[in-house]
Amino acid sequence: MTTPTTLTITVSPSVTIIDADTTYFRYDNPGPAELVGYCLQLIDDDPAGYTIVIDAAKDFASEVKSFAEKKGFAVRAVARDDGTPGTSMPPPAEAQSAESEAVESIEAVGHMEPALYPYEDVPGEITGLIRPVEERKSSTRSRVPVLILGATVAIVLGAGIWAVGMSTQAAPPAIQAGEPPAVKDSVEHSVEPAPEASRSAAPITSSPAVSAPETVVLAQNGLEVTLPAGFHLEADDDMWKAEGDDPDFRLQLAIDDLYGLPAEELLKQVEREVSMDPELELVAVDDRHVEYHQYAVDGSEAQWVTWVEAGVQLSVGCHSRYSPTTVQRATCQMAYESARYTAPDAAL
Repeated sequence: MTTPTTLTITVSPSVTIIDADTTYFRYDNPGPAELVGYCLQLIDDDPAGYTIVIDAAKDFASEVKSFAEKKGFAVRAVARDDGTPGTSMPPPAEAQSAESEAVESIEAVGHMEPALYPYEDVPGEITGLIRPVEERKSSTRSRVPVLILGATVAIVLGAGIWAVGMSTQAAPPAIQAGEPPAVKDSVEHSVEPAPEASRSAAPITSSPAVSAPETVVLAQNGLEVTLPAGFHLEADDDMWKAEGDDPDFRLQLAIDDLYGLPAEELLKQVEREVSMDPELELVAVDDRHVEYHQYAVDGSEAQWVTWVEAGVQLSVGCHSRYSPTTVQRATCQMAYESARYTAPDAAL
């Protein structure tokens, strides 16, 4: 696909969006010079034939304009009336030369180094997922459905089964015919009852039976997974995260509308973008799902499985602060094997 001659950069406090032939979501707050360097990678020839439209806070947009014009781009800034801040403050004057050198370095090596996603000091907080997803429609501007470069999940926005991965499965879980849909934000508890005690008059000499471990079913917008007791679900930007007693582990769930995009096109684009990111490693791919692994620069590891059901992209991922433990891997396996989706229309 030919890259358009206009590249649009939209900067908000939580994400930076670059619209080219594909729309990329950057969650790592790139600075002005880094954004220009990234745009250089997205074009096929002389920057003089391209226009960058920058929608950001005035000072931040001015810095982007300065760096872009030095590289030969034409630049047009979109006026903001609401004073919405950008994701990054413009660098001080003494740092501008360093950012210029960063652009030159990017041009020389031909690729971007992965952004550092450090853990927060707050216990249990893990960051840095990269998740390829189909872009959600904006309420203020119309976009063609495309894939994003996100926090993760970056190219698409980084979790999963490591030693016993989903690569051993033929395909991701399918909708079970006739099953009732999950109730939004529901949590179901199930405990297998202990067998009844013997009615024999003889004295009981055997140890009492131990009931099976309790589990919970977490459901959100039709997607549900079964996890060990203690996990709870909460919103996490455009996804949901399930966390339990282990502060070094979390499960991520995401549902993204394809807006009519064929499933095979979505999966091919995810595969392409995963292959372009140095942090990501393709684990398994077939005509129904893509599985990939992330080795983040902060030492954490994540693995995602994404597939399409009923016109939506479903993503289930696991993220461990360090190399995943046996318990964490088993929890991931449990989540993947139990994942089930019921389309909203099926509930009617």
